[in-house]
Amino acid sequence: MNESTMQIIFAVAMFLTTTIAGFAPFKLMTMIAPNGVMNRRASVILSIMSCYAGGVFLATCFLDTLPHLNENFRKFKETTSWDTTYPVPEFLICVGILSVYVLEEIFTWIFSKAKKNQTNMKEVEMSKLSKGKEIKLENEMESLRVYQALETKDVECNGEIVDCDIEIISRRSRSDSIRASGIIHSITFTIAMSFHSILEGIALGVQDEKFRMITLFISLLLHKGIEAFSVGLQISRTVAQQVKIVIATITIYSLMTPIGSFAGLFLQCANMNESWRQGIILILEGLAIGTFIFVTFLEVLFEQRNDSKAVREEIIAITLGVLTISGFQYFEGNFRAMDQNINSDSVK
Repeated sequence: MNESTMQIIFAVAMFLTTTIAGFAPFKLMTMIAPNGVMNRRASVILSIMSCYAGGVFLATCFLDTLPHLNENFRKFKETTSWDTTYPVPEFLICVGILSVYVLEEIFTWIFSKAKKNQTNMKEVEMSKLSKGKEIKLENEMESLRVYQALETKDVECNGEIVDCDIEIISRRSRSDSIRASGIIHSITFTIAMSFHSILEGIALGVQDEKFRMITLFISLLLHKGIEAFSVGLQISRTVAQQVKIVIATITIYSLMTPIGSFAGLFLQCANMNESWRQGIILILEGLAIGTFIFVTFLEVLFEQRNDSKAVREEIIAITLGVLTISGFQYFEGNFRAMDQNINSDSVK
């Protein structure tokens, strides 16, 4: 079996793994709260699971992606003979954080503008409704002079209906605001995680040796399984009632690693200068880590800190998430050491 065929098989396996792991939390949420309403116990369980996901993302940022970026920058300087002390990786991370922050603000502005238009339409409808109620009440007051005792109950009833209508519209307005905010967070979260997944796929796609390809695939498969479950959990919690949005975002996220794998295969096969290839990957990886850090701290951990339900259990869950990725990094280090030993033996 040649390398290209292996890359295709690995890409399909990666897609299936991330899809199944990504949809598992959504299925779990539908079992816990089939009607969309969760009791306190279910809410605490999901909060603890989200904290575990936050720990996974936190460890992935600083134990996996950041050391890999520094290693790629070192290789890039060796290839290009560029002697600089400027913190290029850190600068790229800052650009990535600012980019996703600006992107989220743009989405917020777009949704707020659309919401303002909907609010204006609702105000017009309310104005028409109020005028209709006023005319109806005036007619009833006119009839009250003749049938005072009988019509008093009707007027009170109508007054209650008006209050009820206003209350329902107010609740719908708050619900629309929460839904719009959830969609914005879901979009930015998916974009950030998809960007990161593309880079992981590229790392797999540029491999040209079978053993390195297999070891990286195994470590990526285990890592992506946990990460996909965490991503699916965050998306499902944010827009739980928007089934189509959940399906679309998780599917898009699942496709990103295979797409990155094929992109890496293209970069490997393309007739491109090695310094250009390394430079492109370095820039993309730095931006991806910036988006990952933004999502980890501002979209996951910060949100859980503001909505804490079981502080002790949540801290334990975050710690377990960090330890999980730490364990995988340890085994991945053993895989790399084994790979280096095999390569050194083959050279001898």
